[in-house]
Parts: sequence; C-alpha cells; structure tokens
Amino acid sequence: DLKDYAFDGLPGVVALDQADVAIAALSITPERLAMADFSNVYFAGSDGVLARLDADVSQITDTATLARVRLGVQDNSVYETMAQDQLIDKGSMPKEHLYVYRDITQAVSDLKAKRIEAVWLGLLPAQDYVAAGGVKIAAQGLNQQLYGIALKKGASALRDRINAALATLQGNGTIAKLAVQYLV
Repeated sequence: DLKDYAFDGLPGVVALDQADVAIAALSITPERLAMADFSNVYFAGSDGVLARLDADVSQITDTATLARVRLGVQDNSVYETMAQDQLIDKGSMPKEHLYVYRDITQAVSDLKAKRIEAVWLGLLPAQDYVAAGGVKIAAQGLNQQLYGIALKKGASALRDRINAALATLQGNGTIAKLAVQYLV
C-alpha cells in the first residue's frame, strides 16, 4: 500500500511503525539515522539556491555566503539542519534571517514577493521552479545529498531485501532511468 505523508514526518512515520519504509528523496543524515535505519544509497543528489530574476547572485558562492541573505528552507529538511548548524549556531547568520516553511512552494512565493532573498532546496525542485518562471538558480552544488530508503530500526531482513532489489535495479539501469525522470 502507498500512503502519502508530510515530508517532515517521514522518519517518524517509520520509527512509529506506521509505514514499513519511507521513500521520498530522503537524505541520510545523522539526525535521521537516530530515528530510522536506511538502505544503501541509491542516488547522490545536489542542492540549488533560488533567487529572484533581478537579484545579484554573485555573492552566493558557498554555504557561508548564505548567511548574508534572508533564507527560506523547508521544515525538517537537510537544508534547515545545515542552515541551523552551519550558519545560525556558528553565529554567522541571525536566527531571524532563517525562514522555515512547511511547504517549500510558500517559500518560493515569498521569494518572488521579496519577503526573503533566497530559497535553499534540492536541485530538481529548484529547476522545476525555474522552469515555471520568476526565479533563477543562484548557486548549486553547495552540498551533496545521499538518498536512501528509511525503514524501522533493526529491520535488517527488510533492509537486506531492499538492498538486493536496489542492486538489481541499479544493475539493469532502472534506477538511472528513474533518476533522470524524477531526480535529475
């Protein structure tokens, strides 16, 4: 059975045994590993930083330079964690310059309305927003993401079956095709 859950709750859904697995371009992070086990990595993705079309984006060259802007991120995403850990906790960005959104679409709307200056998200959705118009990619490749399938802690038999299936799908080219269609 397929069930749709809010992205920010996926590791918890697995930890609470409400689903056997969570598959949604989930980056493997220490915080998520504390809640769930993960399959082998099936895709290495990248990030993108969106800005308005009229913005001077030459200032965004690495993660540290994001401290200079009012930044939007998705709640419970790796981008929220990185902004908190690398910018706010280190004192280079005031906490009030980090805007956390449950729905990243609202962040892009606020970007277009000039309420924030940048949105940090996955490269594929960033490219989709560029294609829809009104924004551009200001930077990309600031942080690589390793995606895996989340499953309940200790579910080693299920993890072994998932890893075997991933190996087959990688070997026959299916994952590469799906990645082009959905992740690249």
